[in-house]
Amino acid sequence: MKDNQQINPVVAADGMSIEFELRGLPSLKFDLRKVSEINRNRAAAVGFADVRIVNAAAISRNDPDGSVRSAAEMLKLKREKMEALIQHYESGTVEWRVKRTAGGEGRDNSGITLQAMKRVWPDKDCEALAWRLEQKRGITRREAYAEFAKTKQVAEAIAAIKAERATLDSDDLLAEMDEE
Repeated sequence: MKDNQQINPVVAADGMSIEFELRGLPSLKFDLRKVSEINRNRAAAVGFADVRIVNAAAISRNDPDGSVRSAAEMLKLKREKMEALIQHYESGTVEWRVKRTAGGEGRDNSGITLQAMKRVWPDKDCEALAWRLEQKRGITRREAYAEFAKTKQVAEAIAAIKAERATLDSDDLLAEMDEE
């Protein structure tokens, strides 16, 4: 087992302390109030740069229609996601996550349910289907996609997409557990 899988950092609700839970050992507490302002600012910058903003740019190499995106397309999409998050934080908001809009620009269209729906109904505007169900039932977009995910055909397509994305071999995982 890798070292980082044996350590679980838990950030306090106020964001001013971290408890590192270590498997089989006493936990460690880190009080950010005791850290110099310069080091807190540097840690925040590193966290925003390496973790939050770069991770927000993670997207599938496969387009929702199943085609493979070019390197230039990938970079453009990553930049758009990063820019949206930067604008969100620079607005001065206290919200950690960007709230998705009910439709239109800024909404993430790369969800696995939407991808599966496009496999099931390649000739239909699947986003419009979700919107119509949302309007008809008076539910959120997320709830509409969840309803589609419950259908047999979409559930099967979701399972196929997940299987295609799997990177871990089950025998390797079992062997790793036997190593301890």
